[in-house]
Amino acid sequence: MRILLVLLLSLGMVSLSDATPLKPVVLSLQGIDGGKSLDTVKDGLAKIKGVKKVTYDTRTVEATVEMTTRVPTAKLIAAVEEAGFLAIEGPGQGKWMPPKGYPEGSDVGIVSETGDDVPSLDGLAVPGKVTLVDFYAEWCRPCRMIDEHVYDVLGKRHDVAVRKINIVDWNTPASRQVLKYTTGIPFLIVYGKKGEKVGTVDGFMPHDLDALIDRGGSAPVPAAQAQATSH
Repeated sequence: MRILLVLLLSLGMVSLSDATPLKPVVLSLQGIDGGKSLDTVKDGLAKIKGVKKVTYDTRTVEATVEMTTRVPTAKLIAAVEEAGFLAIEGPGQGKWMPPKGYPEGSDVGIVSETGDDVPSLDGLAVPGKVTLVDFYAEWCRPCRMIDEHVYDVLGKRHDVAVRKINIVDWNTPASRQVLKYTTGIPFLIVYGKKGEKVGTVDGFMPHDLDALIDRGGSAPVPAAQAQATSH
């Protein structure tokens, strides 16, 4: 076989690049917020001549680019930058866009960042507050949208608490908990001030969430009033 390859090379019938499989290029992505941004990056890379396939690892926030012909890494990085994001050659440096965060003084806690099983969801209910148990993932764009709505809610009233569970991907214990109720995220369970389960919200449904929050509490407690009474 080796003799045949040498003969074909000497006759110019096959090039060394054809004989040697191309190693995929791994790009660490930054500034990605999930959803359509991943599709935008993938479309930009797929348009490059020589790119065969683009796959993502949502845990590491990396894109693996397989090629039929060699493509300069700088050209791949430029395509990601043209889509509005940052790419770094090699693994280990991928980062999702940081979440917006919540108003100062908000009662927000991260129960799990690694997709762990949470044995008692009912036990997360905060006495005296309407509690939102929020299943999310950093790559989930609708999750970020519901976060923005909850940010506004927390800015208006201080009788709401949030407990967040990152499912990471669909292969974790936390994701299996979600799948007992629904087929996607965001998924929120709302508890009333006495710890009773009021209802659930499946997907980006801000009006449904507001209705459950109102049902779980009595009259809303304005943020300014709550701050005044806490001093």
